[in-house]
Amino acid sequence: MRRTVASCLYDLALLLGEEITNSDLPQVLRALLTDLDEVRIGALQNLAGTLKLFNTAVRDSFLPFLKNFLKALPLPSSDGDRNWRFREELAAQLVQICPLYSPADCLKYIGPPAFALLSDKVAAVRQKALPLVSNSLS
Repeated sequence: MRRTVASCLYDLALLLGEEITNSDLPQVLRALLTDLDEVRIGALQNLAGTLKLFNTAVRDSFLPFLKNFLKALPLPSSDGDRNWRFREELAAQLVQICPLYSPADCLKYIGPPAFALLSDKVAAVRQKALPLVSNSLS
C-alpha cells in the first residue's frame, strides 16, 4: 500500500487541494522517502512534481532534507550495486527541482549532492548529474 501511495503522491496532492497538500503531505513525503527501497523509489520519481505543488515555505523546509538525502542512501557495496538507480533518479529529480529555488539555495543545498553524484562510480549517474551541477552553480 505504501508503494502505491508513494507512486501516486503527486496525483493525490492534486486531488486533495492546496490546504491539505501543504499541511499533511510534507510529513508523508518525508516518511515515504525514508521507507523501504521499493517505496522510496516511487516517491523519488515524483519528487519534483510534488515539491512544485507545495507553497514556498513548505518547499523551503525540504532543502536540508534534499542536501542530506544522498547520505541516507545505503552505501554502494560493489560495482553491481542496485542503489545506483536511486542516485540516478535523484540526479534527474534535482535537475527539475533547481528552478524552484534561488541560486544561493541551490548552491548551498543542492550543490553538495550534485558534486557527489558527479563523482559517482556509475556512468549513468554521472551523466544525469552533469546538467545538475551546471544548474546548481548558475
